[in-house]
Amino acid sequence: MKMLNAEEFCIQKSSDNKLSLVYKTGKAYADVFFVPLFPHSMPRQYISIRFPTENNGEEEIGILHNLETLSSFEQKLAFETIEQRNPLAVITEILSIKMRGDTDHWHVETNKGQIHFIGERRYETIVLMKSGLVLVTDNQLNRYKIPNYYTLPQKQRILLEKVLS
Repeated sequence: MKMLNAEEFCIQKSSDNKLSLVYKTGKAYADVFFVPLFPHSMPRQYISIRFPTENNGEEEIGILHNLETLSSFEQKLAFETIEQRNPLAVITEILSIKMRGDTDHWHVETNKGQIHFIGERRYETIVLMKSGLVLVTDNQLNRYKIPNYYTLPQKQRILLEKVLS
């Protein structure tokens, strides 16, 4: 397992929307993609960067300890490839969040319909990124996203702030 240092490479996007990892030494890998490893409750940490091999396999370049070591542009590219491989349900409306003991009971509208789920009240189950993207992991390790916290209606932001604090 090779740990990667984000200061030693950059992620580039080609005109055909494929990503490359290019080391400062000039060595490059084409058509790279990102795979979150573990734990699922910390989706920005321990990210495997891989490329496809000839026989429909894949080879790992290495593991990035934290996506936040990448530039904001590179983080966006990483999340796009993660989403393409594992599309998350998009929360379009927070209907309610009820706090019960150490859990939060969510009732939301998503791009896949209305759902109810339970989230544990731990700091790593809800992640608010600087860009406004919110990632939520429920107690079954299903992941959801809210595209932009800052554009949520005030009532929904207030509900979310209760579980973020």
